[in-house]
Amino acid sequence: MKKIYSYPSILTKENDGITVTFPNFKGCISCGYTFEEAIKNGKQALGLHINGLIEDNEVLSDPKEIKNIKLYENQKIEFIEVEIEE
Repeated sequence: MKKIYSYPSILTKENDGITVTFPNFKGCISCGYTFEEAIKNGKQALGLHINGLIEDNEVLSDPKEIKNIKLYENQKIEFIEVEIEE
């Protein structure tokens, strides 16, 4: 059975591209040269991270509320959705 997970990511515009981080998952980081590439790579990173947590029988936290996420001028929030086989 497949389950859909959706978590907020923070896209940070840097001089040489975009970094993707996930407030729910420290250490789950990705990047890309464009926003489209960054989101695609972020989706892959999130999927791998969630799969690893599930395999380790870890409890997944609820997605952080975006009102509780502090952003800087060069950042924006984008929800990234992944479909995981359980």
